[in-house]
Amino acid sequence: EENLPEMIEYLIRKHLRIHQENYQYHIAVNQAILSNQTLYKDYGDNLRKMIGAIAKEIQQTSPLFAKIDRNYLNESLLRIFHTLEAYIHRHLFITPIFATDEELVGFLKQVFQLIIT
Repeated sequence: EENLPEMIEYLIRKHLRIHQENYQYHIAVNQAILSNQTLYKDYGDNLRKMIGAIAKEIQQTSPLFAKIDRNYLNESLLRIFHTLEAYIHRHLFITPIFATDEELVGFLKQVFQLIIT
C-alpha cells in the first residue's frame, strides 16, 4: 500500500503511452463504438467484466481493498477508468488540456489518490 502512489503513476503513464503508440487505432475504435450501437453495448459489457475481474484480483491480493464492498469497488474502478480515458482522449485527440504530458500525469495521479484513499 505504501507503493500506491507509484503504482497509480505507473498505470497512468502506461495508459497514456499505449494511446500515444496506437494513436490511429484508438481514434478508429472510438469512431466505430460511437457509430454502432451493438459495438457500443458490447464494449460497455466487456469493460464491466474486465473491471470486475480486476476488482476481484485487487481484493484478493491487497488488504487495503479487501474490506471494500465489491460492487462499490467495481463502480469506483469503472469511474476511474472512464475519467482516465476522458482526460487522455481529450489531451491527445482533441485539444491538450495541459502543456505537457507530465502535467497531465501529475494531475490524474492526484485525482486518483484522492478517490482511492
